[in-house]
Amino acid sequence: MDSFLKGACLLYAIAITLSGWSLVKPTWVVTENDDLRLGLLIHCEKIHGRQMLCMMPTGPVEWLLAACLIVCGILSLTVGIGMIFLSDKKPKLRRYPKYLGLLAWFLFCVAIVIFPAGFDLPLIGGQSYLLPSSAKTGMSYVLFFMGILCTVGGAALALGRMYFAMIVWRGHA
Repeated sequence: MDSFLKGACLLYAIAITLSGWSLVKPTWVVTENDDLRLGLLIHCEKIHGRQMLCMMPTGPVEWLLAACLIVCGILSLTVGIGMIFLSDKKPKLRRYPKYLGLLAWFLFCVAIVIFPAGFDLPLIGGQSYLLPSSAKTGMSYVLFFMGILCTVGGAALALGRMYFAMIVWRGHA
């Protein structure tokens, strides 16, 4: 395994961790007073100062679709990592992790574009692609965006071996 694939493997693993963590945390949308935390898979609510109550969402279809796209992207990156590890025994597998990374990047980008379409949820009272002033995107959204950046970096490294001579100019003596 060359250094480009090792770097791609590391960035894919970081992207899987960040995306998975953001998927299970209920902090995609939070209110100012922290009474309401909305996630793609879990919604948590604090009513009149009581203990936080978390439940499965009955929320927008857009958020469920975004969650499915994120899971598919995570699976794509996982298969890509598996192919990187198997590439020592089967060198023909070295060409596929870059395509799986680009597929995951595409799925993640579609998910992050679809997610704000669910802001019209009655719990927060927003409109599609517009949150009310009492709510903001939370840490899960930021973590997921960082996962997208790691996915792009990993795909660039997986592509790097193929295009290294074109990217780095070496002077002629």
